[in-house]
Amino acid sequence: MKRIFLVFLLCGILVGYGHIPKKDIVVKAHTQFGLCLIIIEKGTLDEENRGKVWQYLDELRKEK
Repeated sequence: MKRIFLVFLLCGILVGYGHIPKKDIVVKAHTQFGLCLIIIEKGTLDEENRGKVWQYLDELRKEK
């Protein structure tokens, strides 16, 4: 689970012009149930989607 949030955090740090990510991407994650594919569509990590689709790791830690 930590790897998923680290991927999102990394994508959030890589801020540039346009959409983040620039293209649709697939992230492979290994869980106790086997391989899991995480699909991140173009524009998913844009700032206007913060709180709806993604959040910063420190925000998640404060909720717990």
